Amino acid sequence: MDNETKLSHEQINSIKDALADEKNPDNVEQIMEKHLNEKQRQAVKSFLSDEKKLKALLNSPFAKAFMEKYGGKTKE
Repeated sequence: MDNETKLSHEQINSIKDALADEKNPDNVEQIMEKHLNEKQRQAVKSFLSDEKKLKALLNSPFAKAFMEKYGGKTKE
């Protein structure tokens, strides 16, 4: 993402908190609308629709560490 679409730490934390409290996954679009501008929402949607980019992200050490920390599973 370019500089105009980068998310601040505050945005990331507010989205993370909103998603943690959310029981209905259909409301993710509403959460994105509340916390991101149009350009940021389009960048996220574009990234998520690119299978190669998404697969690379999910296989990254960052994603694995993130899931260990926030996924509710403990490291064995």
